[in-house]
Amino acid sequence: MTQDKYDLVFKGQLVKGVELAVAKNNIASLFKINAAKVDAMFSGKPLVLKRGLDADAANKYRVAIKKAGALVDIVLVREAKVSGKATFAVPDSDTPVPEKPVGAIPGTIPGTSPSSSSPATGQRNPAPAATESAGLSLAPLGAEMLPATARQPDPVISVDTSALSLRAVGGDLLDAKERQSSAPEVPVPVTDFGLADVGAPVLRAEERKPVRAVDVDISGLAMDLSESNLAPPQPAPPAAPDVSGLQLES
Repeated sequence: MTQDKYDLVFKGQLVKGVELAVAKNNIASLFKINAAKVDAMFSGKPLVLKRGLDADAANKYRVAIKKAGALVDIVLVREAKVSGKATFAVPDSDTPVPEKPVGAIPGTIPGTSPSSSSPATGQRNPAPAATESAGLSLAPLGAEMLPATARQPDPVISVDTSALSLRAVGGDLLDAKERQSSAPEVPVPVTDFGLADVGAPVLRAEERKPVRAVDVDISGLAMDLSESNLAPPQPAPPAAPDVSGLQLES
């Protein structure tokens, strides 16, 4: 069983959210090519990066290029198998040409009658002769209609990728000397750092900001140490009315 082969075709498409300049820089670092070759790759025309890859290799290339910010198409390579072709028979110059088209509708050609019977003899006109189809054949379903010599192949730009290589999956795209740092790295010693116990103050005594005490004058205040009610005295309730002289009638 023949193993399927695939081509990597690049059309200049970018991953969503990736800027063109960033993708070009990553592709240049990934394939180790100069800016002129990178610009040619992003011209928008179909570009075959690799030919005849198996499925695993083609997928590895696709993942690595996607991490760089670009998209490639994996195209299955199919060899066209033509099992037949259409041929056409050309009549000889000595073959007599009929006076009227075969199978023409009566009445649609000058000098003919729409009646199906001959007015002179009353007999029906003979059926038209069958069209010659000798020498004609149909190509199988899915076969190419034109031979290989008559087809015009699509222009494909071929880029030499023999000097290109791929980084390992998960590795950095740029070498340490190729990365541009916005600010120099400052080493920070952490030997004096430690963790406090749970519940312990985070700051030491000398690190805590002192709180200034507020002096409040309480010389005019006093406290009643007796058990008397602190609320003001309530007025005495009114005396009960005298009802000794009242009686109920039976």
